Amino acid sequence: MSTPELAEIRALQFTDLPRANGLLLEFFRAKLPFGIRSVEIRPLAVSLNSVNGFIDTAKGKFFFKAHIEDQVAGREYYNTDILAEAGYPILRPVLKATESAAQHVMLYDIVENPTMFDACRALEQGTAGNLDSLIAAQQRSDLQLLDLYERSLRFADADAHALSPIHQLFYHRLTGGRYAEFYLGQTIRLSDYDLPFAEFSRLKWTINRVVYPHTLEELVARAIEVLNPAKAGPAVAGHGDAHNGNLFYLARKGELMYFDPAFAGFHSPLLDLVKPLYHNVHAQWMYFPQEASAKLHAYITIKNGVAHVSHDFLPTPIRTATRDSKTNLVLRPLIELLSQREWLAHDWKVYMQSAMMCCPLLTMNLCDTVKFPANVALLGFAHAITMGHADPLPE
Repeated sequence: MSTPELAEIRALQFTDLPRANGLLLEFFRAKLPFGIRSVEIRPLAVSLNSVNGFIDTAKGKFFFKAHIEDQVAGREYYNTDILAEAGYPILRPVLKATESAAQHVMLYDIVENPTMFDACRALEQGTAGNLDSLIAAQQRSDLQLLDLYERSLRFADADAHALSPIHQLFYHRLTGGRYAEFYLGQTIRLSDYDLPFAEFSRLKWTINRVVYPHTLEELVARAIEVLNPAKAGPAVAGHGDAHNGNLFYLARKGELMYFDPAFAGFHSPLLDLVKPLYHNVHAQWMYFPQEASAKLHAYITIKNGVAHVSHDFLPTPIRTATRDSKTNLVLRPLIELLSQREWLAHDWKVYMQSAMMCCPLLTMNLCDTVKFPANVALLGFAHAITMGHADPLPE
């Protein structure tokens, strides 16, 4: 479930920032037990399910992050301890959730460094940054991540796995509300086509001349089965949501630092890699849909139950380098390690494909025609189909 006030404020920040600041100030003053002087929202495209900014309190000035989803509330402090004890470089919240009646809100010391999201964005926009430096920092972080995985790797029973917060990003979004809320009973409007979702979900797909055998309906059903959290298997201490918006880029050190571990815990290392593998490589259309729409050529023709789609979306050099680093320095050696211990499930590729599909499909509502132009929504659905079929270990 979502907090209506925070969901409204998150949407309003992009159209009426002064009013959003005023509403959030009222929310904080009603919820937080210490004096709030002012708030300043920092509208961030990467913050798809939270509100961020700066807050001036009787205890000082801080950076705040307020999660919209109830299921996320109050976990950051405990999860930070899990990652810190495992050796992760992580920014700790400075005020415990127990000090706040608003469990959605965590306060941090203000960090002057950009996030990796902003650093990569600046490089792509030509305003700042150095490709080699960013790649080197990514590679250093990925080598460290593999070491952290190896040191914390254990075999967890089904009950322990089922309790991990990371499943909120995948399985529970499929079964607990988002899939139904976003799509069931809706009309999909793409180019010249208006289709009931039930009909749309049963289409076959050919995307850029590649035939994909499974329909969206089939991929979702398969994902619900394979992503069921109540399964024994390997687990590591992982961040769970380590997209670039949750990593600070420490340029002078050439390092990355984690924060906001709302979905951290002990869970599958394969699942831990999904969010960065999709969002850091493919998801710029999601964060900047209007900008993406102006550059994107995406077309659909539906004949005899088959959606024929063409698009010209390609990741930029920093995105492909990010993918190669995560794949070659973490995923490939991880697969080898799990195989050596005989802990690699026979369906591990389907497991990752199913989780990857959830990223474009369930992070945001592709039926939201105000947010997503038709060509961008089409790309999102095409990505869901592609990711649901793609080999996690590309050649």
